[in-house]
Amino acid sequence: MPVSMYAISVPVMQRMMRNLIAVLDKAEAHAKAKKIDEAVVVNARLALDMFPLKRQVQIASDTAKLSVSRLAGTKAPRWEDNEETFAELKGRLQKSIDFLATFEATQIDGSEDRDISLTLFGQPAALKGQSYLLNHALPNFFFHVTTAYNILRLCPSSNHLRPIGGLCTGVSGPSMIEVKLRFGDASSGGAGWCCA
Repeated sequence: MPVSMYAISVPVMQRMMRNLIAVLDKAEAHAKAKKIDEAVVVNARLALDMFPLKRQVQIASDTAKLSVSRLAGTKAPRWEDNEETFAELKGRLQKSIDFLATFEATQIDGSEDRDISLTLFGQPAALKGQSYLLNHALPNFFFHVTTAYNILRLCPSSNHLRPIGGLCTGVSGPSMIEVKLRFGDASSGGAGWCCA
């Protein structure tokens, strides 16, 4: 039985972005309760050479809108990457969810053999629609959604790492390795906290 290209792209990405909005809600509530500067969390990253939370959300958003647009043979809108708050990041995700809702299954289904042209690692690449979706778009999308979640699991806290409330409450002890490295002041444009 053939799989619908629409069914494995649009609703899947919409659901994951709604989930990420819910996780950002929990992180925002936790930051307020613990009096953690929002900029510290939004600029937190897993490692020095990785993008911060805000960029992970932006890339997940871009991957969703670009991949579905490419499959439909349409041009995706360009959005500025200027989100600096939880509200702005959630708004960005909602804008992506709403954009994906403008596509009908008939625009995506049958795109398995559509030629998709893009730039990968600075080089032009050509993929067929199904290969593009399954081997590039979805893995990239899930990586950035998962990395955003992981950053929120490990962001700074006043006592130990429990940033998303009930999602990791009670996690402590020798099995939890916690290293907080301060390498810049997020409010002055520095990199903020890194948890490695």
